Order: sequence, then structure tokens, then C-alpha cells
Amino acid sequence: MKGKTIAFLFAGILIAANSTLIKASDLETIDEQNDSVETVNESSDTEMFLEQDTSFEEAESTNNIENTIVSGKCGDNVNYELNLSTGVMRIYGSGEMDDYSFTDRGSLIRAPWIREEHDSSIISIKIEQGVTHIGDFAFYRGYTKKYCENIESVEIAETVETIGESAFLGCDKLSSVKGAKGVRSIGIEAFSAAALNEFPWGDSLECIEDSAFSSTNFTEITIPSSVQVIGKRAFQGCKNLKTLSGLDNCEIKSYAFADCSILENAAIGYKCKIRGGMFTGCSALKNVSIGEGSVCVSVDKEDIIVGHVFKDCTSLQTIILPDSWRFYDDNIEETKAYMYQFWGCTQLRDIQFHDTNSRYKVIDNIVYSKDGNTIVYYPASLTAAEYEIPEHTTKIGACAFYSNKNLEYIFIPSSVKDIRFRAFGECDKLENVIIPEGIAELGIGIFSGCKNLNAVVIPESVKKIDINYKTPTATFAGAGLNVVYGENGSYAQEFAGQTGYKFENIIYCSFDENDGYISEKKKPVIYNDKYHKLPTPTREGYKFQGWYTEKEAGENVESETIVSAKTSHVLYAHWEKECLKGDVNGDGTINILDLQIILRNICGKIDLTEQQIIIADVVADGVIDIQDLRLELRFVCGKIDKL
Repeated sequence: MKGKTIAFLFAGILIAANSTLIKASDLETIDEQNDSVETVNESSDTEMFLEQDTSFEEAESTNNIENTIVSGKCGDNVNYELNLSTGVMRIYGSGEMDDYSFTDRGSLIRAPWIREEHDSSIISIKIEQGVTHIGDFAFYRGYTKKYCENIESVEIAETVETIGESAFLGCDKLSSVKGAKGVRSIGIEAFSAAALNEFPWGDSLECIEDSAFSSTNFTEITIPSSVQVIGKRAFQGCKNLKTLSGLDNCEIKSYAFADCSILENAAIGYKCKIRGGMFTGCSALKNVSIGEGSVCVSVDKEDIIVGHVFKDCTSLQTIILPDSWRFYDDNIEETKAYMYQFWGCTQLRDIQFHDTNSRYKVIDNIVYSKDGNTIVYYPASLTAAEYEIPEHTTKIGACAFYSNKNLEYIFIPSSVKDIRFRAFGECDKLENVIIPEGIAELGIGIFSGCKNLNAVVIPESVKKIDINYKTPTATFAGAGLNVVYGENGSYAQEFAGQTGYKFENIIYCSFDENDGYISEKKKPVIYNDKYHKLPTPTREGYKFQGWYTEKEAGENVESETIVSAKTSHVLYAHWEKECLKGDVNGDGTINILDLQIILRNICGKIDLTEQQIIIADVVADGVIDIQDLRLELRFVCGKIDKL
């Protein structure tokens, strides 16, 4: 070190010899600088500078220390020059800057301008024409030491094509990047935690790598159409971002815009490949539009997340989806790419599709397949306690009702023959379920996590249930199931025995139409639960009065009535003869006899009963008079078709 000190002093003397006499204060300054260099080289800090072959020239020191210029090499043909008085750094030459990186021992080989005496002097940087690459960790601020902590702006020449990994990582005063029109690739964490508030990159940009702009201050971003890849967590945690647009024909990796807490509007362009977690945690997101051809795709093997594209977007209200969008796949492994995509979207009510859509339709905010045979998605925002799946439905799609926090009962019609992966998973309030006859299998996770599920009716058609109840993928894993209802000797009984659930015979409610007609002769019910949906019979000339526990009397039973019978039982239809308008004598026809009765009443010869008055008032004006007589006469004479 003493040799270096002498060398520096000798250089100072040579400079002085070619100018004016050197002052004692200048010598003291040079000596202080040399002491600083020595201190850096003796430091034990894990991020200490490792000496390079490049020279550290404190050239052109003048009589005024404020004009000191620090310069040196930072590439084969690239140099730097830092004015300590102005804080302006030039990087000039041709070709690539050097990359700086961590050693196997965890120490960082730092750029040559990182020195204790001026590591905070850099305020602005100008990357000049000819330079093609900004090196890895070139201006890395560090975590234990505040290197490059005062950088405010960077001007990048159009010849620069790549910005290296962590080049400006942690530069939390860096608010402005200008130029950069030729940049094609921005490396991992290149500007992470910087104070950037504008997105200046143009149509040359092709790749934004992982976490490149995480936790920056962008308020609005329009991604150029040239961008082909946006890396994992590239913009995660941008707390000031309100609007996002662009994104055409781009692969968007996991969590790219996650946790952008005030992002309100997002427009994703056409033919994008979206991986899981893209908008997870964007709690202010209200409106999303996704262009044609864009899809949610399977995750990479190393990616732990599946689906979750809009997980916990608690303010999401409106989304416009393309024909290409998928909610699930019949292949369970593929379904993992789509499942849970709207998990926690408690305000989502308005789901729309582009005019060209041929895959889906929306009825009462519920997404069905275009043919109406499959229920695809039941939004968590719907607050009804009960839902009756339409009779024409044949399939319940994967995760269709997943994580609904309101549904207590779901009527599944006999038309349903297939229930897919986790269709009712995590439906916390679901209490009792009746599986209709015709379903052959209850597969992976269909009722997993239904913690309040008490009883399930399993018909004889079911021959397989996922019984690996120790795993989260079993049919009833994590469910609060107590009672399994089934037929003696059925697979349901075997299943109950294997899993330890209580087994009970199915309780059937049979229907006696009492001279009426009904297609559904019986239905299974659950003790201490509601009867729920009851059929409505028909009988010509009679009005249905309701179902009763006895044929002639008994208690009225409605859909809200609680099942009190522990065994199978019968309900009876009660009827009331319908009043035929104009049939005053009640013989079932309208003829001259009815006209005579009306006429005698008008003439004061007889009085009509209250029921007869209602029937005779064919004009419906509240009185029986010549108008009623004339109208009924026209009907009897065939002048009019009906009263």
C-alpha cells in the first residue's frame, strides 16, 4: 500500500511540474484520497470491491478539487468518466460494458466507480452512442451499503440493446429513463425498487425478464406490441399503477402484475399466453378486457402456482373474455391451468364475451356452455342461499361453484350425469346434497373443504368415489360429512363402511297425484332438512291446492317444510274444482241454462251466491247486468270463442 501511495504522490508531482506550483492543501487532499482507497481494500464487508486489472485513474486533478474527473475502463472498448462536482457520469466507446457478478463466496465484484469516496456522487448517467450493453449489477445499490444511492436519471443511447441483470436494482431515487429506443431486453431485477414513474421503452423491446420493474412507481403502462415475453413478477408490487394496456401476442408469466394494489383497469391484447397469478392481489381492479386468442395456459413444472389469474381481486366487477378463454378442461391436469381463476372475486357479476364467441353464454350472470348443457361458472358474488340447476344441464364443470360462501343448498336435476373436479369444493355453507340417479362416479375433490356438509344421498348408480380421504383431493376431504344415505347393499354402504361415516337408508317422499298427473313419482329427502323443490301435478278442470300428509286432510307440506319423518312416506295432492267463467249452474258447460239464471238475477227473481256472482260477471266490471247477459249470449251462439 505504501508503494501505491508513493505512486499517487509521484503522479501529483508530475502534474504540478507541468502547471503551477502545487499547494499544500492539494497534497493533503491527494493523501486523504489514498487513505480512502486503502480503507476500501482492507474492508472485510461481504460486498467489498475485488481489485480489477483496470486502472483507477484520478486523472486531471486541478487546483480546484470540485472539478475532479474520475475515469477508467468498464469494457474492452468502453470507458467511463465521472465528474464528482456535477455528479454526471459518461459511459462511452463501442460494444458491451463489463458484467459484474457475485463470486462463489458471495462477494460481489463491483463496477470500478464504486468507491467509498464517491460511490454516492453519481446523480445522472449518460450512456452514449456506440455502447450496446449495460452490465449486470453495474449500478446495483446494494442492501448493506448504499452504493449509487443518489442516481436520479439515466439517458440511454439508441445503440444500447440490452440492460443487464440488477443493473439499477434498488436505485430508489431513479425516476427518469430517457432514450432507450433500441433496447431489446431488460434483465432480471434490472430496475426493481427504482422510482421510475414513466415507461419509456419503444417498439424495439422484446423481453422483460423476471422482476425487472417490480415495486417501481409507474402510474400507467402501455406494453409495446413488440414485447414477446414478460417474466415472473415483472411488475409485481407497483403500488401506483392504475392503468395497464398493450400486451399483444405476448407470453405473460406467473404473478407478472400481482399486488398492484390500486390498479383499476387492465386491457390485455390478442393472442397472449397468461400464466397463473397474473393479477393476484390486485384488490382495486374493477374492469378487465382480454383480447381474442388470449388463453390461460399450463404452468411450467418449476412453477408452484396453478390458475389464480384473478385471485383475491375483490373489487373486480366486469370482465370481457374471448372465445379462446377456458374455464376448465376435461383433463384434470390441464384443468389446473384454469381452476380457481376467479377465487375471491366477490364482486364479479358482469361476465361478457366478445361478439364472435361460440363457446359460452351467460344467463343471469352464470356462465354456461353455448348449448346450455354444462354449467361452467357460478360467480361468488351471487348471494342466493339456494340454487336450482336447470333441468337441461348434463354436466357441472370443474370448479364451477368453487369457494362460494353463500350457497346452502344446490338442487341437482336428474339430467346431470357428470360432475367434474372440485365442482363444489370449499363451499363453506353447503349443508346437504342429493346426488341424482344416473351419476356413476364422484371424483377428485368434488365436495372437498365443505366444512358444514352434514349429509349426502348417494344413489345406486354411483359405483366409484375417491376414498383417499387423507389427501386434499379426495371427494369429501376436509368436509364435515356425518351421514351417508343409500340403499342397503349398495356401493354407498360400502363407501360409508370404508370411511367411517354413519350409514342410513334413503328416505323417499312418494307422491300420490289423487287423480292428477305427475312425471316424478318420488324423490329422496334428508331428515331434518327442507323438502326443497316439490313437483306440481296437473288435473283438468281442477286447481292444485298443494301437498298434504293425508289424502283428505292432514298437514300442508311446502318446499320450506322440514322433513320430520325418518322413514319413507307419501304426500297427497289436494285439488279444488276450477270455476268456469259463465258456468253459473256449475255443470261444466256454458249454455242457455246459465243465461236463464243470469236473466232471472237481473230481473230480481233470484239471488246469486257469492261464488255464482264471480262466475256470472263475465265482463268483470263488478256487477251482473245486461252486458254480462249479452256477452254470454254471443258465446253460446258461437259469435265469440271465449269469455
